[in-house]
This record gives sequence, structure tokens and C-alpha cells, in this order.
Amino acid sequence: GEELLQKLRGMFAFVIWDRKNKSIFGARDFFGIKPFYYTIANGNLIYASEIKAILAHPDVRKEVNPIALENYLTFQYSVLEETFFK
Repeated sequence: GEELLQKLRGMFAFVIWDRKNKSIFGARDFFGIKPFYYTIANGNLIYASEIKAILAHPDVRKEVNPIALENYLTFQYSVLEETFFK
């Protein structure tokens, strides 16, 4: 369960599917060193440590997130937890 996180050190990102309970649990390191990107496309959860892996999936629409782009151009860095892609 989630208490696993208290025992982990270092850089990590993972997803665990519990087939018995039909539940999913994902996490990344506390300092955010290892990226963890995800989206839902056509009812499927798609996740990766790099956005380009998600964009390679045929169900993912490659659209700009105008709010994230505007914030970046305004503040010179990403102020949201979102990416430049919707």
C-alpha cells in the first residue's frame, strides 16, 4: 500500500496495478527528481517518465495547453503542475 513510500529512498517513479482489488497506485520520489507524466486517452491511463513516450501513443492528441504556455511566457518558468500539452 501507500505506506511503501515511507521505506523508499532515492529517485523513483512507478505504478502498481492490484489485480485482486482492481486498484492502481502511482508515485514518484518526494523531491520530484524522476518525472511522472500521465494522461487518460480513450479511457486508458497512459503514463511515462518522458512526455515524448506519451505523445508517441496513437490515442493521444497532440494539442497545446494555452494556459500553461501563457504562464510560461509571462513568468519565464512553468508555474503549473501541467505540461504544455493538454
